[in-house]
Amino acid sequence: MSLRTRSVVIVGPTAVGKTELALDLAESMGGEIVSIDSRQIYRELDIGTAKPSARQRRRVRHHMVDLIGPGQALSAGLFGAAARATVESLEASGRTSLLVGGSGLYLTATIDGLFVAPQPDSALRERLAIRLREHGTTALYDDLRRRDPAAASEIEPGDGVRILRALELTLADGRQRAERWETDGGHGLRAMPLMLCLTRTRDSLYRRIDKRTVEMFEAGWPQEVQRLLEKGLAPGAAGLQSLGYAEILEHLAGGLPQNRAIEAIQRRTRRFAKRQMTWFRRDRRLRWLDLDRVGSSGARDRILRQWKTAGTLPDDN
Repeated sequence: MSLRTRSVVIVGPTAVGKTELALDLAESMGGEIVSIDSRQIYRELDIGTAKPSARQRRRVRHHMVDLIGPGQALSAGLFGAAARATVESLEASGRTSLLVGGSGLYLTATIDGLFVAPQPDSALRERLAIRLREHGTTALYDDLRRRDPAAASEIEPGDGVRILRALELTLADGRQRAERWETDGGHGLRAMPLMLCLTRTRDSLYRRIDKRTVEMFEAGWPQEVQRLLEKGLAPGAAGLQSLGYAEILEHLAGGLPQNRAIEAIQRRTRRFAKRQMTWFRRDRRLRWLDLDRVGSSGARDRILRQWKTAGTLPDDN
């Protein structure tokens, strides 16, 4: 039996409606938002990562956003440690944290603690890099799926940087990620947040994904990427391995018309949303809220009612 924290976790698949609900909740609770998104950590990648706008950040203070440049990398273990420190600092000052995002890995890294990966083995990394160049990401991704299916499920199949690193770790000691977490993992949060996962019907979610993809193009997603390339960012940069950027790069290179790029990103995003839900279903601590059934305002009211008692009621789960 443990005492719950007053913090709240809001997760769910991409485009489900996390952002506006979290903003409303933060204003009602007098809280601040701690992003647990694996892509909003990159500066200058704003549109394609659905980063909170300047107006939204003025409404509610956000943490763990714009941490590194688009050419840099940050491990999930280090991210989780920094996010926990942020949550605990807010709690010490009497503020509520709303941990919001769609990355199951970054949720786990923050809530439960995640091992901090060792320095890369340069020889092994070079061998894998050669395989990546010669055979492409699909071959390495298939290898990772055979060796560590759980790790592969959290990585976009086209994300060569993360596929290479995950495969490198597995090959280095023969352990799957879950084994590594169990033996090498750090400490998680001291008290368990109220944890909720937002969902919608598949058709509803897919319509929202398709609409948002079009809106991202209309907002200037290709132009944002073009400006970064003109500033010298390499197409293989870590930040450009995010969902949708491969199609954007192909479109900018003249190999993919815009309408086909949009359709390809919509398809990949729908598949990604399915993988997100598979991850969240494995976490039995999550309570589920169907936004098609209760609406955003109904979800807000239900969460507020639960939150008002979460800091005082023991958790018997």
